[in-house]
Amino acid sequence: MRFVYDDERVCTWVTEKAGGIYTAECRGIGLEKDGILKVGVMYNGYTGDGGSISMHWRCDDPKATSRTFFWAAFHFAFNVCNVNTALGIVHQDNKMAREVDARLGFREVHTLQGYFPDGAGIIYAMNKEDCRWIKRRDGALGRKDHEQKISPAHSA
Repeated sequence: MRFVYDDERVCTWVTEKAGGIYTAECRGIGLEKDGILKVGVMYNGYTGDGGSISMHWRCDDPKATSRTFFWAAFHFAFNVCNVNTALGIVHQDNKMAREVDARLGFREVHTLQGYFPDGAGIIYAMNKEDCRWIKRRDGALGRKDHEQKISPAHSA
């Protein structure tokens, strides 16, 4: 697996399945194998230092995920963008995404009726102090590489 830091490529790929639209404000991190994206996260809705950022995920191959990928994804949100809260909005009927968010450590905080044309959106949130991924020593393998690839100039 190889990390991909091409915002347009990763974000466009994520939105093909997760919905939404890639814009120039979006940032993305992906993992590819043989030139094909397998996992990606798109960031948008950055509210500034100490605020929040939205994370949108796509995973076509669960075996492609790794502790290092999750470390990089949350490191970007919490340490590079310096936010206190990461957010996600999931369709009420998307049980798989809701389960994955819960396993990653997000907690359900609110339901927005009518958020999607065909149902409610469930808002998930994770605070920096609750993020186990950025606390993991084994997830920080390759930390110097990620520090170089994802610099503050790259933040949303």
